Amino acid sequence: MEPANIKDTTKDSTAGSLSDSSKGTNSLLLYREKEGVFFSLKTEKLATAVYMITGLLPESEPLKWRLRNNALDVMDVLEPLLADHSTVLDEHLKKIVLRVQPLLAHLRMARASGYVSDMNGTILEREFNALIQCIHDREKSVIAEAEIAKTLGPSFEDFPRRPLLSEPENTIGKVAQ
Repeated sequence: MEPANIKDTTKDSTAGSLSDSSKGTNSLLLYREKEGVFFSLKTEKLATAVYMITGLLPESEPLKWRLRNNALDVMDVLEPLLADHSTVLDEHLKKIVLRVQPLLAHLRMARASGYVSDMNGTILEREFNALIQCIHDREKSVIAEAEIAKTLGPSFEDFPRRPLLSEPENTIGKVAQ
């Protein structure tokens, strides 16, 4: 039987071979990839929940299919994000927000008409709104990071390394003459 974390040990063994200059870039890419995975999983779970609660609606009810199509529209945004982590995360997150808005409107309609229970409707609305808020918070932090970077200028690692002109003189223990 193989250990469950064999992939993790493989990744760790290559981590030490990166050069110092690429470590920062690779860790940023890894962070962005993890962000994309987080938003993808959260969105996927919410879309699945929409499918589950609409399973109780009659087959002839157009709202059932509209909600499911809305959920699929949101999921369609995730495909390029999951396939290629180099795609621009911000663009996909904005698309998610735009596609969640009609889903929320249809969800409120289903709740008001009694097709979706208050409990299920409230939970889904709260979670979709939390996802939107999380995306907006991320946008604000990215803007703040850009402003800080602009203010501070180039990072310390970008400065050329120069040798000292001369070694500092050891004056400890010397008597003034």
